[in-house]
Amino acid sequence: MRHEIIKSINPNCIIVIDAAQAAAHMKVDVGEWGADFVAFSGHKMLGPNGVGVLYGRKELLEKLPPFNTGGGMIESVDSEKSTWAKIPEKFEAGTQNIADAVGLAAAIDYMNKIRFENISEWEKNLLKYALKRLKEVPSIKIYNPGEDKSISLVSFNLQGIHPHDVASLLDEKKIAIRAGHMCAMPLMEKLGVRGGVCRASLSFYNTFEDIDALVDTLKEIQEKFK
Repeated sequence: MRHEIIKSINPNCIIVIDAAQAAAHMKVDVGEWGADFVAFSGHKMLGPNGVGVLYGRKELLEKLPPFNTGGGMIESVDSEKSTWAKIPEKFEAGTQNIADAVGLAAAIDYMNKIRFENISEWEKNLLKYALKRLKEVPSIKIYNPGEDKSISLVSFNLQGIHPHDVASLLDEKKIAIRAGHMCAMPLMEKLGVRGGVCRASLSFYNTFEDIDALVDTLKEIQEKFK
């Protein structure tokens, strides 16, 4: 894995994995990954907005200072100094976001019942079909390494049409995608992409008919911009 290569070059570096796009599509095993920190957001896993998960190695979390202060995260306080509680309480200042945490736990339980093996198999079939159908759209640029190297996400652009325009017109047909820089503007610059990309995210609740509707509507959008 890449983190092993990085560690071999610099054993003192800290590896942080953003698993937001992985946690909903595959089983996350932080021990197997060997990362120092792993984070993902709840809303990517059918859970509420405003809640997520952060895993960190114990020795690193103990060294990490709290970013927020308040009730419940202190060991002692006087007029000159403060000391923090042990982890995880050190990072839990004030009243916690209890309702969203319960909602995220319920979402994870739901996905575990479906089984990630089943989710992964269905989404791989969807991705394979989507990559095949999207190639039928004239003047489309697809950013995807292939079905064997990707989870069920496909980024693309239509030549001469801004991604936000594509997203708005798809929305009119009740097809939801994301458009923009995907929180990765340096990558977009490296790829020479201006204005961002369109991204279709496929999940276990999607169907082949959803992909057909996407492709048909993209062809209609191209006709409008001729």
